Amino acid sequence: METNFDILSILPFLIPIILVQLSLQVYCIVDIMKKGVKTFNVTCWIIIVLLGMLGSILYLVLGRKGEDE
Repeated sequence: METNFDILSILPFLIPIILVQLSLQVYCIVDIMKKGVKTFNVTCWIIIVLLGMLGSILYLVLGRKGEDE
C-alpha cells in the first residue's frame, strides 16, 4: 500500500493556514506589548503564543486585558 504524497498538491491548502497562524501570532504579540496581560506575565504569554495557533487562541480567551482593565 503505497501513497503518492506530493507536497505541491497540498501546498495551496497549507499556505492560507500558515498565513492565518502567523498573522494571529503577530497580532497577539503586538497586543501583549501594547496592552499588557491579565494573567501570568508578558514573557510567559509570548512563549505560549509562539507555540502555535492554540497558544494564540488561549491568549485571546484567557490572557488579554480588556478595555476597562
